Amino acid sequence: MYDFFAGNKDWEDDGFEEALETVPGITRDEYDQYCFEDREFFAGILKIAVKSSTDEDFLNAILNPDLNKAYKTASEVSGSVVSLEDFKELMEYGGKEFFKTFESNNMIEADDEMDEDELADVVGGISDDELMKILKFILKTIKHGCFVGASLVDTPTGAKPISEIKAGDIIFSLDENNNRVESKVTDTISAEEKIIEVIFENGKKWETTSSQWFYDGNKFYDIWQHNEHDIFSLEGSSKVKSITETGRKDKVYDIVVDGMNIMFINGMAAEGYGL
Repeated sequence: MYDFFAGNKDWEDDGFEEALETVPGITRDEYDQYCFEDREFFAGILKIAVKSSTDEDFLNAILNPDLNKAYKTASEVSGSVVSLEDFKELMEYGGKEFFKTFESNNMIEADDEMDEDELADVVGGISDDELMKILKFILKTIKHGCFVGASLVDTPTGAKPISEIKAGDIIFSLDENNNRVESKVTDTISAEEKIIEVIFENGKKWETTSSQWFYDGNKFYDIWQHNEHDIFSLEGSSKVKSITETGRKDKVYDIVVDGMNIMFINGMAAEGYGL
């Protein structure tokens, strides 16, 4: 997580290679500037979330239906790194629900990935004990890729709905040479998210979230920006045929898998949950 905010050369080198595939001709300077602005933006959102968790009046103010007034309050904390346009878009697409989760301090337990001094350096001197919990909650929220409960996970005993998968279960995954292996599920999560329907050219289907990533046999890619990459399958790789926003919300599930963190959902290789 600290790599995301403070910058890590190896991490950004990998990202630049993927950016070249998505935006042909982008320069390294343009990409570096984008990364810098991206980190500043999320640091600004983090500051708003921190304030929301400790100040009920502030939270109510940023939930004001008048988004111009709400932004005026939010920008006093975030500064100009979060623009009015970005703030309005954020609040329209789930931001209100996101910030309301802090009303009851519904935060995930911190880990040791970033200490308080490092995080305080990044987000402007905040040193509250809850800071790491909030950061992990934010990153878990904005990177939530999951599947509806009926989505089938390939296991040695047959396909099983992802809603029934538990920590300790054995499922099929891949090793570094793309050989099928048996791997242990180490964790599971669930949430309520907006659903998209992904149809593959081989007839397979995913009901998932727009932030889900897939495996092409070499790298992981965002399903929403698939750019004609193949999705790996033991039955033969396939491309995305169509993606449709269903307009509905549903309970969704994700799992963490030992090793490559790959699972097969309805026969297609998906990335398991991870920050």
